[in-house]
Amino acid sequence: MLENMRIESIVSKGSSLLYESTQVILHAVSWLLTIIYVLFILIDYMEIKSGFQQIVPQRYRPQAIEIFNSMANGMNHYYCRYGVRF
Repeated sequence: MLENMRIESIVSKGSSLLYESTQVILHAVSWLLTIIYVLFILIDYMEIKSGFQQIVPQRYRPQAIEIFNSMANGMNHYYCRYGVRF
């Protein structure tokens, strides 16, 4: 009976350790994928920007481009301290 309790305790702790290890690995992988995703967006930013301008209908394009440029200008001023330029 005492041996049975030890085995159950060991199995319980082992499965808990396995679960926690898996969670840590999955969190690390998700952070890595997020960083890679952001880097690819930053690399292709100019293409994404021009593609965004093409999505907007011709009728609303001048206003949308003006708003987009205003936002980008504001973001450049805000993030200037951090060395990030959009």
